[in-house]
Amino acid sequence: MNNSKIYKDLYGIWYVATQLGDFSNKTIIEVNDLKKQHFKWFKKFQKNLSQWIDNAVPLDWTKLEAQDPYGKLHKVNFLYLMKKWV
Repeated sequence: MNNSKIYKDLYGIWYVATQLGDFSNKTIIEVNDLKKQHFKWFKKFQKNLSQWIDNAVPLDWTKLEAQDPYGKLHKVNFLYLMKKWV
């Protein structure tokens, strides 16, 4: 997977889970339900997120934050969201 796709995917996860009001709340519940229904998939999802977070350098965070045209995505709120899943 190329790096630009990773940043877009991570931004998409953050955006859908935080910026769409009630839909975002439902999304978080749905992802947690996926954990029960598709345990292997969820474990891989967790592993991939954890690995990215653990290996991200400051430039990675800058590139991720740059995906958000509104400037709301910051490392601290991304990590807060990911604590719900990782």
